[in-house]
Amino acid sequence: MDILTSNIRKYRYDYFKGLLSGDFKKLYKERCNKVFEKKGKELGIWGFWKKNKMWGILNYQKQIPVSWCWRNTPNTHPYCFHDFYYLFYDSTGIELDFNDKNKWGKNLDILFSFIEKNFQLYFTTDIDTKYFYHFWFRCNQSWTSGQITIIALMYKIRKIFDEFKIIDMDFALERGDPNDFKGIDVILTIETKDIYKNREKIKIQVKGGRVISYNEEGYLVSGSANDLKADVNYWCYIDIKDKKTEIVLFQNINRYIERIGYNILFKKEIIHPIKIEESIMVPEKLDEIAKYCYDKKILIEIEHLPQGVNEVILQKDPEKIINIKIADFKDKNLIILLTNKFDELKKFFN
Repeated sequence: MDILTSNIRKYRYDYFKGLLSGDFKKLYKERCNKVFEKKGKELGIWGFWKKNKMWGILNYQKQIPVSWCWRNTPNTHPYCFHDFYYLFYDSTGIELDFNDKNKWGKNLDILFSFIEKNFQLYFTTDIDTKYFYHFWFRCNQSWTSGQITIIALMYKIRKIFDEFKIIDMDFALERGDPNDFKGIDVILTIETKDIYKNREKIKIQVKGGRVISYNEEGYLVSGSANDLKADVNYWCYIDIKDKKTEIVLFQNINRYIERIGYNILFKKEIIHPIKIEESIMVPEKLDEIAKYCYDKKILIEIEHLPQGVNEVILQKDPEKIINIKIADFKDKNLIILLTNKFDELKKFFN
Protein backbone atom coordinates (compact mmCIF):
# COMPACT_ATOMS: atom_id res chain seq x y z
CA MET A 1 0.00 0.00 0.00
CA ASP A 2 3.09 2.25 -0.21
CA ILE A 3 2.40 5.25 -2.44
CA LEU A 4 5.78 6.96 -2.10
CA THR A 5 8.68 6.42 -4.47
CA SER A 6 11.56 8.05 -2.59
CA ASN A 7 13.42 5.54 -0.42
CA ILE A 8 15.59 8.11 1.37
CA ARG A 9 13.49 10.41 3.50
CA LYS A 10 15.12 13.28 5.35
CA TYR A 11 12.23 13.80 7.75
CA ARG A 12 10.43 11.08 9.66
CA TYR A 13 7.08 10.92 11.43
CA ASP A 14 8.27 12.72 14.59
CA TYR A 15 9.31 15.76 12.54
CA PHE A 16 5.80 16.20 11.14
CA LYS A 17 4.22 15.41 14.50
CA GLY A 18 6.35 18.12 16.07
CA LEU A 19 5.31 20.67 13.44
CA LEU A 20 1.63 19.94 14.01
CA SER A 21 1.64 21.73 17.33
CA GLY A 22 1.46 25.36 18.34
CA ASP A 23 1.10 28.08 15.72
CA PHE A 24 1.93 25.86 12.75
CA LYS A 25 -0.99 23.51 13.42
CA LYS A 26 -3.52 26.31 13.00
CA LEU A 27 -2.06 27.39 9.64
CA TYR A 28 -1.83 23.83 8.40
CA LYS A 29 -5.40 22.98 9.43
CA GLU A 30 -6.79 26.12 7.77
CA ARG A 31 -5.07 25.36 4.45
CA CYS A 32 -6.10 21.71 4.55
CA ASN A 33 -9.73 22.46 5.45
CA LYS A 34 -10.00 25.01 2.66
CA VAL A 35 -8.92 22.49 0.01
CA PHE A 36 -11.06 19.63 1.34
CA GLU A 37 -14.14 21.83 1.52
CA LYS A 38 -13.60 23.19 -2.00
CA LYS A 39 -13.02 19.79 -3.56
CA GLY A 40 -15.72 18.16 -1.44
CA LYS A 41 -18.29 20.61 -2.80
CA GLU A 42 -17.05 20.18 -6.38
CA LEU A 43 -17.31 16.39 -6.12
CA GLY A 44 -20.68 16.38 -4.35
CA ILE A 45 -19.43 14.70 -1.19
CA TRP A 46 -19.70 17.74 1.10
CA GLY A 47 -22.74 17.94 3.36
CA PHE A 48 -24.28 18.80 6.71
CA TRP A 49 -24.15 16.06 9.34
CA LYS A 50 -27.10 16.43 11.69
CA LYS A 51 -25.56 14.43 14.52
CA ASN A 52 -22.72 16.88 15.11
CA LYS A 53 -24.31 19.89 13.37
CA MET A 54 -21.20 20.33 11.24
CA TRP A 55 -20.34 20.53 7.56
CA GLY A 56 -17.84 18.05 6.20
CA ILE A 57 -17.19 15.20 3.80
CA LEU A 58 -19.84 12.50 4.18
CA ASN A 59 -20.12 8.91 3.05
CA TYR A 60 -23.08 8.43 0.74
CA GLN A 61 -25.11 5.41 -0.36
CA LYS A 62 -27.48 6.02 -3.26
CA GLN A 63 -27.11 9.78 -2.70
CA ILE A 64 -28.12 9.41 0.97
CA PRO A 65 -25.56 10.51 3.60
CA VAL A 66 -24.88 7.59 5.94
CA SER A 67 -21.83 8.57 7.99
CA TRP A 68 -19.16 11.14 8.77
CA CYS A 69 -16.11 10.33 6.64
CA TRP A 70 -12.51 9.64 7.63
CA ARG A 71 -11.55 12.23 4.97
CA ASN A 72 -12.30 14.94 7.52
CA THR A 73 -9.26 13.92 9.60
CA PRO A 74 -6.07 14.42 7.49
CA ASN A 75 -6.07 18.07 8.63
CA THR A 76 -4.33 17.15 11.91
CA HIS A 77 -2.77 13.78 11.04
CA PRO A 78 1.08 13.75 11.11
CA TYR A 79 1.34 10.71 8.82
CA CYS A 80 -0.88 12.36 6.22
CA PHE A 81 1.31 15.48 6.41
CA HIS A 82 4.36 13.22 5.96
CA ASP A 83 2.82 11.64 2.87
CA PHE A 84 1.67 14.97 1.40
CA TYR A 85 5.22 16.27 1.78
CA TYR A 86 6.85 13.32 0.03
CA LEU A 87 4.20 12.96 -2.67
CA PHE A 88 5.01 16.57 -3.56
CA TYR A 89 8.75 15.89 -3.38
CA ASP A 90 8.48 12.72 -5.48
CA SER A 91 6.53 14.63 -8.12
CA THR A 92 8.55 17.86 -8.24
CA GLY A 93 11.95 17.19 -6.68
CA ILE A 94 11.42 20.34 -4.59
CA GLU A 95 12.12 20.20 -0.85
CA LEU A 96 9.79 22.56 0.98
CA ASP A 97 11.30 24.35 3.97
CA PHE A 98 9.15 24.19 7.09
CA ASN A 99 12.05 24.87 9.43
CA ASP A 100 11.86 28.58 8.62
CA LYS A 101 8.79 30.07 10.29
CA ASN A 102 8.77 32.96 7.80
CA LYS A 103 8.20 30.49 4.96
CA TRP A 104 5.38 28.53 6.55
CA GLY A 105 2.51 30.30 4.80
CA LYS A 106 4.11 30.33 1.35
CA ASN A 107 5.16 26.70 1.46
CA LEU A 108 1.81 25.53 2.82
CA ASP A 109 0.14 27.31 -0.10
CA ILE A 110 2.45 25.47 -2.51
CA LEU A 111 1.85 22.11 -0.83
CA PHE A 112 -1.94 22.38 -0.71
CA SER A 113 -2.15 23.71 -4.24
CA PHE A 114 -0.51 20.41 -5.22
CA ILE A 115 -2.93 18.41 -3.03
CA GLU A 116 -5.88 20.26 -4.56
CA LYS A 117 -4.74 19.38 -8.10
CA ASN A 118 -4.44 15.72 -7.12
CA PHE A 119 -7.40 15.51 -4.74
CA GLN A 120 -9.52 13.28 -6.95
CA LEU A 121 -6.60 10.88 -7.38
CA TYR A 122 -5.72 10.79 -3.69
CA PHE A 123 -9.12 10.98 -2.01
CA THR A 124 -11.57 9.25 -4.34
CA THR A 125 -11.57 5.93 -6.18
CA ASP A 126 -12.52 7.59 -9.50
CA ILE A 127 -9.01 7.33 -11.00
CA ASP A 128 -7.17 4.78 -8.84
CA THR A 129 -7.85 3.04 -5.54
CA LYS A 130 -4.39 2.74 -3.95
CA TYR A 131 -4.08 6.35 -2.75
CA PHE A 132 -7.62 6.43 -1.35
CA TYR A 133 -7.10 3.24 0.66
CA HIS A 134 -3.62 4.31 1.73
CA PHE A 135 -4.89 7.52 3.31
CA TRP A 136 -7.88 5.69 4.78
CA PHE A 137 -5.45 3.23 6.36
CA ARG A 138 -3.32 6.10 7.71
CA CYS A 139 -6.29 7.85 9.30
CA ASN A 140 -7.87 4.66 10.59
CA GLN A 141 -4.92 3.21 12.48
CA SER A 142 -5.05 5.61 15.44
CA TRP A 143 -8.87 5.76 15.25
CA THR A 144 -9.21 1.97 15.56
CA SER A 145 -6.80 1.88 18.49
CA GLY A 146 -8.96 4.50 20.19
CA GLN A 147 -12.12 2.49 19.56
CA ILE A 148 -10.58 -0.60 21.17
CA THR A 149 -9.55 1.28 24.32
CA ILE A 150 -13.09 2.61 24.73
CA ILE A 151 -14.46 -0.92 24.30
CA ALA A 152 -12.08 -2.15 27.01
CA LEU A 153 -13.25 0.54 29.43
CA MET A 154 -16.92 -0.19 28.80
CA TYR A 155 -16.46 -3.84 29.75
CA LYS A 156 -15.29 -2.74 33.22
CA ILE A 157 -17.13 0.55 33.69
CA ARG A 158 -19.62 -0.78 36.28
CA LYS A 159 -16.82 -2.37 38.30
CA ILE A 160 -14.80 0.86 38.23
CA PHE A 161 -17.73 2.99 39.38
CA ASP A 162 -19.43 0.38 41.54
CA GLU A 163 -20.21 2.93 44.27
CA PHE A 164 -22.68 4.67 41.94
CA LYS A 165 -26.01 3.64 40.51
CA ILE A 166 -25.48 4.13 36.77
CA ILE A 167 -28.68 5.19 35.03
CA ASP A 168 -27.31 5.66 31.52
CA MET A 169 -24.06 5.19 29.58
CA ASP A 170 -23.26 7.15 26.44
CA PHE A 171 -20.29 6.15 24.31
CA ALA A 172 -19.77 6.33 20.58
CA LEU A 173 -17.47 4.33 18.34
CA GLU A 174 -18.43 6.03 15.09
CA ARG A 175 -16.77 9.06 13.53
CA GLY A 176 -18.46 12.41 13.80
CA ASP A 177 -19.80 11.96 17.32
CA PRO A 178 -20.35 15.47 18.77
CA ASN A 179 -18.86 14.53 22.16
CA ASP A 180 -15.72 13.23 20.49
CA PHE A 181 -15.05 16.72 19.10
CA LYS A 182 -15.10 17.96 22.71
CA GLY A 183 -12.63 15.30 23.82
CA ILE A 184 -15.30 13.28 25.66
CA ASP A 185 -15.36 9.52 24.97
CA VAL A 186 -17.72 8.24 27.67
CA ILE A 187 -20.51 9.92 29.65
CA LEU A 188 -22.09 8.17 32.63
CA THR A 189 -25.33 9.43 34.14
CA ILE A 190 -25.44 8.48 37.82
CA GLU A 191 -28.03 8.76 40.55
CA THR A 192 -27.11 10.94 43.53
CA LYS A 193 -28.52 11.39 47.03
CA ASP A 194 -28.71 15.14 46.62
CA ILE A 195 -32.40 16.09 46.84
CA TYR A 196 -31.76 19.16 44.71
CA LYS A 197 -29.75 17.35 42.04
CA ASN A 198 -30.68 13.70 41.79
CA ARG A 199 -28.56 13.04 38.70
CA GLU A 200 -24.99 13.83 37.72
CA LYS A 201 -22.82 13.14 34.71
CA ILE A 202 -19.32 11.70 34.80
CA LYS A 203 -17.33 12.55 31.67
CA ILE A 204 -14.25 10.56 30.70
CA GLN A 205 -11.57 10.90 28.03
CA VAL A 206 -9.94 7.59 27.08
CA LYS A 207 -6.42 7.19 25.70
CA GLY A 208 -4.00 4.39 25.02
CA GLY A 209 -1.23 4.63 27.61
CA ARG A 210 0.31 3.31 30.81
CA VAL A 211 1.92 4.32 34.07
CA ILE A 212 5.68 4.18 33.48
CA SER A 213 6.79 5.18 36.99
CA TYR A 214 5.49 6.05 40.42
CA ASN A 215 7.43 7.91 43.10
CA GLU A 216 7.00 10.56 45.79
CA GLU A 217 5.92 13.09 43.12
CA GLY A 218 3.13 10.99 41.65
CA TYR A 219 2.31 8.91 38.60
CA LEU A 220 4.15 9.46 35.31
CA VAL A 221 2.04 8.35 32.36
CA SER A 222 3.12 7.71 28.79
CA GLY A 223 0.33 7.66 26.23
CA SER A 224 -1.43 9.02 23.19
CA ALA A 225 -1.35 12.77 22.65
CA ASN A 226 -3.53 14.70 25.09
CA ASP A 227 -3.80 18.49 25.22
CA LEU A 228 -5.50 18.25 28.66
CA LYS A 229 -8.08 20.84 27.60
CA ALA A 230 -11.22 18.70 27.50
CA ASP A 231 -13.98 19.35 30.04
CA VAL A 232 -13.93 15.91 31.65
CA ASN A 233 -13.96 14.50 35.17
CA TYR A 234 -11.42 11.75 34.51
CA TRP A 235 -8.48 11.01 32.24
CA CYS A 236 -8.37 7.29 31.51
CA TYR A 237 -5.34 5.42 30.15
CA ILE A 238 -5.54 1.86 28.90
CA ASP A 239 -2.72 -0.54 28.07
CA ILE A 240 -3.94 -3.66 26.29
CA LYS A 241 -1.69 -6.70 26.29
CA ASP A 242 -2.19 -10.40 25.68
CA LYS A 243 -4.34 -11.72 28.54
CA LYS A 244 -3.75 -8.59 30.60
CA THR A 245 -5.31 -5.16 30.31
CA GLU A 246 -4.41 -2.27 32.59
CA ILE A 247 -6.93 0.54 33.10
CA VAL A 248 -6.09 3.58 35.21
CA LEU A 249 -8.21 6.69 35.78
CA PHE A 250 -7.06 9.99 37.28
CA GLN A 251 -9.32 12.78 38.43
CA ASN A 252 -8.99 15.89 36.29
CA ILE A 253 -7.65 18.33 38.88
CA ASN A 254 -5.71 20.72 36.67
CA ARG A 255 -3.36 22.22 39.26
CA TYR A 256 -1.98 18.76 40.06
CA ILE A 257 -1.33 17.72 36.46
CA GLU A 258 1.90 18.60 34.67
CA ARG A 259 3.25 17.81 31.21
CA ILE A 260 6.83 16.52 31.15
CA GLY A 261 7.98 16.20 27.56
CA TYR A 262 5.61 13.74 25.84
CA ASN A 263 4.59 12.30 29.24
CA ILE A 264 2.12 13.53 31.86
CA LEU A 265 2.67 13.67 35.61
CA PHE A 266 -0.39 13.20 37.82
CA LYS A 267 0.82 14.47 41.17
CA LYS A 268 0.30 12.60 44.44
CA GLU A 269 -2.14 15.28 45.64
CA ILE A 270 -4.74 13.78 43.31
CA ILE A 271 -6.87 11.21 45.11
CA HIS A 272 -5.45 7.72 44.59
CA PRO A 273 -6.26 6.65 41.02
CA ILE A 274 -8.78 4.00 40.07
CA LYS A 275 -6.84 1.04 38.67
CA ILE A 276 -7.76 -2.35 37.22
CA GLU A 277 -5.42 -5.02 35.89
CA GLU A 278 -7.03 -8.14 34.43
CA SER A 279 -7.79 -9.93 31.18
CA ILE A 280 -10.63 -8.54 29.03
CA MET A 281 -10.98 -11.01 26.19
CA VAL A 282 -12.84 -9.10 23.45
CA PRO A 283 -10.71 -5.92 23.36
CA GLU A 284 -7.55 -8.03 23.70
CA LYS A 285 -8.56 -10.09 20.66
CA LEU A 286 -9.56 -6.94 18.75
CA ASP A 287 -6.17 -5.42 19.59
CA GLU A 288 -4.40 -8.56 18.37
CA ILE A 289 -6.35 -8.49 15.11
CA ALA A 290 -5.72 -4.76 14.65
CA LYS A 291 -1.95 -5.08 15.17
CA TYR A 292 -1.83 -7.92 12.65
CA CYS A 293 -3.75 -5.76 10.16
CA TYR A 294 -1.45 -2.75 10.72
CA ASP A 295 1.60 -4.93 10.10
CA LYS A 296 0.14 -6.48 6.93
CA LYS A 297 -1.30 -3.17 5.64
CA ILE A 298 -4.86 -4.46 5.90
CA LEU A 299 -7.51 -1.83 6.53
CA ILE A 300 -9.60 -2.60 9.61
CA GLU A 301 -12.99 -1.03 10.34
CA ILE A 302 -14.88 -1.58 13.61
CA GLU A 303 -18.56 -0.61 13.70
CA HIS A 304 -21.03 -0.67 16.57
CA LEU A 305 -24.43 -1.53 15.10
CA PRO A 306 -26.85 -2.27 17.98
CA GLN A 307 -29.69 -3.19 15.63
CA GLY A 308 -27.64 -5.69 13.62
CA VAL A 309 -25.80 -8.94 14.31
CA ASN A 310 -22.20 -9.70 15.21
CA GLU A 311 -20.30 -10.43 12.02
CA VAL A 312 -16.86 -10.11 10.44
CA ILE A 313 -16.52 -9.48 6.70
CA LEU A 314 -13.26 -10.03 4.78
CA GLN A 315 -12.57 -8.27 1.49
CA LYS A 316 -9.62 -8.55 -0.91
CA ASP A 317 -10.73 -6.44 -3.84
CA PRO A 318 -10.06 -3.63 -4.63
CA GLU A 319 -8.04 -3.47 -1.39
CA LYS A 320 -7.64 -5.62 1.70
CA ILE A 321 -10.27 -4.79 4.32
CA ILE A 322 -11.64 -6.50 7.43
CA ASN A 323 -14.92 -5.07 8.65
CA ILE A 324 -15.92 -6.02 12.22
CA LYS A 325 -19.57 -5.27 12.98
CA ILE A 326 -20.53 -5.61 16.62
CA ALA A 327 -24.16 -5.51 17.69
CA ASP A 328 -23.96 -7.11 21.14
CA PHE A 329 -20.79 -6.82 23.23
CA LYS A 330 -22.36 -9.07 25.88
CA ASP A 331 -22.80 -11.98 23.46
CA LYS A 332 -20.64 -14.82 24.83
CA ASN A 333 -20.12 -16.07 21.28
CA LEU A 334 -18.46 -12.80 20.21
CA ILE A 335 -15.00 -13.88 21.37
CA ILE A 336 -15.44 -17.20 19.55
CA LEU A 337 -16.43 -15.37 16.37
CA LEU A 338 -13.42 -13.05 16.59
CA THR A 339 -11.01 -15.91 17.31
CA ASN A 340 -12.28 -18.01 14.41
CA LYS A 341 -12.33 -15.08 12.01
CA PHE A 342 -8.79 -14.11 12.99
CA ASP A 343 -7.59 -17.57 12.01
CA GLU A 344 -9.56 -17.27 8.78
CA LEU A 345 -8.26 -13.84 7.86
CA LYS A 346 -4.62 -14.94 8.25
CA LYS A 347 -5.27 -17.62 5.63
CA PHE A 348 -7.50 -15.40 3.50
CA PHE A 349 -4.90 -12.63 3.13
CA ASN A 350 -1.88 -14.95 2.96
